[in-house]
Amino acid sequence: MDRTIAATVNPRLLIVIITFKCVNTCSLNIVWFNSRMAIIQKSANYSILERMRF
Repeated sequence: MDRTIAATVNPRLLIVIITFKCVNTCSLNIVWFNSRMAIIQKSANYSILERMRF
């Protein structure tokens, strides 16, 4: 039982620790992620428009 509890709790603790470590660079990561998503959405929109033409 103790091992299963540790297995379920440890990933959550690791996620919390990682998020706290990423707080300093979180804003930069969000800006980079938003720019990447904008590029992906633009390319997806262009491909959809090309499909609609044909």
